[in-house]
Amino acid sequence: MLVGHVAPADGRRTIVVRGSVTATRLFSTSGVILCVASRQGKLRYLFHEKGQFKREDGSVIAQGALDARMRFGIHGEATLIGRQGQIIVPFGAVTVRS
Repeated sequence: MLVGHVAPADGRRTIVVRGSVTATRLFSTSGVILCVASRQGKLRYLFHEKGQFKREDGSVIAQGALDARMRFGIHGEATLIGRQGQIIVPFGAVTVRS
């Protein structure tokens, strides 16, 4: 898990340049970033902050404490949460084909 950073109070993006590499902070949290995915140029992520699991648009998909046995995934709009052999999709819809 990656620990997020507190954003500047005025909401500015932080840009760091080292040689030919430029890094721009697009998001920060006082919580924990759990999962990140990028598809067709769109960044999607799930984070846990103040007892809530949230997506990149700020929507709360679940509430509760983090558990080290939990695993997370993002499939388009759907958020996947797994624990001990079970998986739930609390937000969005996904079709699974075998």
